[in-house]
Amino acid sequence: MCPVKLHQLMVIALVRKFNEDGLIIEGASYFRDIELPPKLGRHNPDVLAETTDGTYHIGEAKLEENLNTQKTFEQFTDFLNVKSPSGKPTQLHIIVLAEHEEKLRTLLTKWQLINNNNIHIWTY
Repeated sequence: MCPVKLHQLMVIALVRKFNEDGLIIEGASYFRDIELPPKLGRHNPDVLAETTDGTYHIGEAKLEENLNTQKTFEQFTDFLNVKSPSGKPTQLHIIVLAEHEEKLRTLLTKWQLINNNNIHIWTY
């Protein structure tokens, strides 16, 4: 499958899950009727959603070739440092193919982010 199409399907999966969980989608890539997410720190996330209590949930889809990069490290740290309008910690949801989950966990350990309770890993 084309990498762009796969990335798109993973973003759609995040949006669906956020919708099922009752989150308000503030921005998402690939949707004509939803605005693109704003820049948070130095980067735009794939999905930005918010709970009714004002907690941000940021969704980021990652393909294997983009996992171990400086940009990905910067994205994760930027997104985790964003404060929700409510002042509550941001929740970062990362979706990868199931066969790349271990590589993601290894990188999060290397980057000293693995013990962050605000990171949620999803597989596609």
